[in-house]
Amino acid sequence: MSSIYQNMPPTNGKVVLNTSCGDIEIELWSKEAPMACRNFIQLSLEGYYDNTMFHRIIPKFMVQGGDPTGTGQGGESCFGQPFKDEIHSRLRFMIRGMVAMANGGRDDNNSQFFMTLAPCDWLNGRHTIFGKVTGKTIYNLDAMSGLETGPEDRPLYPPRINSVEVILNPFTDIVPRRLEAAPAPADGANRPTVKVCKNKALLSFGDEAEAEEPQAETAKRMVSAHEALDDPRLSRLPAGRTEEDRRADDAQARRDAGGGGSSDSDDSRDSDDSDAVRKSKGSAARRRAGFVAVKESKLRLLEQAQAVAPQEEEERDRARRAAEIAQLK
Repeated sequence: MSSIYQNMPPTNGKVVLNTSCGDIEIELWSKEAPMACRNFIQLSLEGYYDNTMFHRIIPKFMVQGGDPTGTGQGGESCFGQPFKDEIHSRLRFMIRGMVAMANGGRDDNNSQFFMTLAPCDWLNGRHTIFGKVTGKTIYNLDAMSGLETGPEDRPLYPPRINSVEVILNPFTDIVPRRLEAAPAPADGANRPTVKVCKNKALLSFGDEAEAEEPQAETAKRMVSAHEALDDPRLSRLPAGRTEEDRRADDAQARRDAGGGGSSDSDDSRDSDDSDAVRKSKGSAARRRAGFVAVKESKLRLLEQAQAVAPQEEEERDRARRAAEIAQLK
């Protein structure tokens, strides 16, 4: 495999295709295929390939793109006409990742190109090779081969070229053309009127054939039993009520039912609530006091340890010096 790469001539030029499947780096043989490389670089600088799709994918063979129409029948070169093939003896379809011009026959090259997914010896001498996919970006090219395709090898969800970045341009004399888009109609121009027609086979409820803006149905507000029934026990006031209102209603209901002493029960409930609050506050104060006591005891122990440490250090020093003097004697 290394001998194959050694037989290839050195490249001079580089572009990066920013695709929906990831970046694809392409190195160019601008000396061996100058017209194809000039055409590819100039179209890239002009944004010709931006937002175009790869309209044809054949697994284990190739991925084709470069047609702004997405049909495989469009595209033109930067020269305004097809240019000739540039066949080089040292450039052959011996490995995957070779980038070549797609043509409709001999000397019929425009803007479409393809990238191989495997060796394709039968294409040698029939298509102009002008570049190769390099680095780990070859795996992004391989990812395209796994996409599902339909009739005529068209992918059901075609990958796209978002933009093209020219890293190394060997043609310093290229001046990108200004590709003008079709002018948009002015505000005062006559615009074609489009009638909205109903599909009578699916959504027909009458004999109308044309539909304008649908009329909004009158919103109907639902009526509750509080409003519909003439019952004094049902209130028509909104449901937003406070706790005091609820307690007053309960007391009134108990009085109406003959259960006296409602005020006493309310007072007892309030007193119970206040007792619970006082108990919770007392327990919190006790926990806080216990925490402070533990902290203070730890601080006292730390201060005592710091005070004892120098004395112990001095005693150890005296013992060490005494031992050294005894050894000298």
